[in-house]
Amino acid sequence: MIRPALALPLLALLAACAAPQPAERRAGPAEARVIADQSPLTRLEVQEAQVLLNRLGFGGGEPDGVAGPRSRAAAESFQLDAGAPATGEFDRGLLLMLRASAEEAGVATAAAPAPVSN
Repeated sequence: MIRPALALPLLALLAACAAPQPAERRAGPAEARVIADQSPLTRLEVQEAQVLLNRLGFGGGEPDGVAGPRSRAAAESFQLDAGAPATGEFDRGLLLMLRASAEEAGVATAAAPAPVSN
């Protein structure tokens, strides 16, 4: 049995816990992380973006550092999935979104390469 002196504070605590909280919306792959930086990428950065597109399942083609039609189509698909404008452009915003998405998904990035199997 709860003592009456403790009942009111306990009820207030329970009410605060049960009160509707604003839903913390967890973004999907890079969703809500749309980055507007459109500065161009170096060839090495384009290659990193292609690798990440492949690892995230968007089929960016051979990571050669050249943003060809297949890579641009993969970038567009990723951007659409992320809720970003689907430009297909390989810019700093795309690379940062890919890195964030890869980190969320537990996919290896350039900073943390894929494990080597024996």
